Amino acid sequence: MITKKNFIRIGWISLALSIIGFILDLNERVQDIKTNIFEIVMMAVLFFGIITIVYLPFVLLKYHLNRKQS
Repeated sequence: MITKKNFIRIGWISLALSIIGFILDLNERVQDIKTNIFEIVMMAVLFFGIITIVYLPFVLLKYHLNRKQS
């Protein structure tokens, strides 16, 4: 079933992906720290949404199939 642990894992993965993307995009940095933090957070939110939309149906399908078998 879907637990809080799944959402925390997805959150950490999305934050890591957005930080890696920010580091790899070195030539596009803005001097304002607020803009940089905003971009990292917004990319993390986008990654979180995309991963959640893709991952959760598989978890629910797996849970449903295991429930039918037992």
